Amino acid sequence: MEGMFDVLAEENPATSRAWQSVRPTVHREPTADEQEEMERCAVDHSSQLFDDFNH
Repeated sequence: MEGMFDVLAEENPATSRAWQSVRPTVHREPTADEQEEMERCAVDHSSQLFDDFNH
């Protein structure tokens, strides 16, 4: 999807300016706390899915 915005940005200067301001936030590396929270959520969701399938 990032590539699609790159192509659009090449064609339209307004899109290019907007994309350049947003792009650094699209695929940034999570902080240690954010990574821990994502992993905790993944475990919780996996447990919930397992429970849902078994009931």
